[in-house]
Amino acid sequence: MPSAPVAAVPRAAPQDDDYPSLPEGFSTVGLMLWPGKGGELLVTGFMEGHSAENCGLETGDIIIKVDDTSVEGMAASVAAERMAGPTGSAVTVTTSRSTKTANSDGSLSTTKTTHTASITRDVSSDEANKKTQESLAAVIYKSSLPCLLLPLSITVFPTVMYGRDP
Repeated sequence: MPSAPVAAVPRAAPQDDDYPSLPEGFSTVGLMLWPGKGGELLVTGFMEGHSAENCGLETGDIIIKVDDTSVEGMAASVAAERMAGPTGSAVTVTTSRSTKTANSDGSLSTTKTTHTASITRDVSSDEANKKTQESLAAVIYKSSLPCLLLPLSITVFPTVMYGRDP
């Protein structure tokens, strides 16, 4: 499914830390994203103290749209870039959520629902990049632990906030 052209978000001059920066007056949202096994974009967490934390989305939700644009097949960095914009403005994020329910016969039923949230762009690029670096450091640390602890590392996901792919 083709997607609309990416909204033009001006980029600030490159920084020494290898992470793209948002220009003065621009922010992103505090959603942490990670590509799923099927290429979908999963919500893996929220930055504390920012509007995304209380927007009604949940960890595990699959992002299906940013504003009116489908993110199917879109790189996490492109979706994150679409979430960036003028500080204080809002972006609409639509997700799909699967809920499993036990039936009276013991079988499970899966119900898919969609959820739409309007999230204020209130995370500066410095905050986003700091969170990305912390998350990447956590994954690197976990992956360097002995083999018995490696399964625990699947619960830690790097943050894709603006312009970074895993």
